[in-house]
Amino acid sequence: MRRLVVPAILSAMLCVAGAAQAETAPVGKPIDVDSQIGRYILSRPMLAEAHKLAVAQDRTFGVNCEGQYSIQPQTISVLQPIEMSDGGERPASGAWRLGYAAQRCGTAKRFNALYIVRDGGVPSAQALVPGATIAGVQLMIDTIKIAAPALLAVAKDCKDLRVADTRLAQPVTQLGVPWREEWQFLRCGETIDVPINFVPTADGGTDIQVRAPAR
Repeated sequence: MRRLVVPAILSAMLCVAGAAQAETAPVGKPIDVDSQIGRYILSRPMLAEAHKLAVAQDRTFGVNCEGQYSIQPQTISVLQPIEMSDGGERPASGAWRLGYAAQRCGTAKRFNALYIVRDGGVPSAQALVPGATIAGVQLMIDTIKIAAPALLAVAKDCKDLRVADTRLAQPVTQLGVPWREEWQFLRCGETIDVPINFVPTADGGTDIQVRAPAR
């Protein structure tokens, strides 16, 4: 009886072909919405989390819409490489930011959500600063830290300060150049528009220049 001998190289190739192939979404690259990762990010459970965050954030500003929210994804930014095995139910690791519009109460508002995968579990979702800001997560935190003292210093007995909305003052056509945004703060029921300049530095950081109003 003849024995079938498979060369070592061919055998290894067959093993690789039969193994599950991992899919990766690297930082700084656009997401293919038709890929396994893209479909997961835009899946019903993930958009349901975005819906919950929009409803909760709206309520903090006194917006209570009884009608159903319509969630419309707009941008996806990979913050940490997303790894997902072939046929996997969810990513094993990674983090991303979803920018989306929510139609509710006859109006639309832009929201931002951060998703983080920990230990291969279901991604946790948390609300970020709302609006069209292009500032990164840490830059958002630093901006609030800089703006808050100046805005609260002139408001006697007020400790409630939140970012209600953000918008780009002008289109940003390329990375690495200064840009300006206008952040709308809610201070104890008072709405305040604050111009903010973001200036990238040579060392890879960003200077934040806040022009808080005196009153």
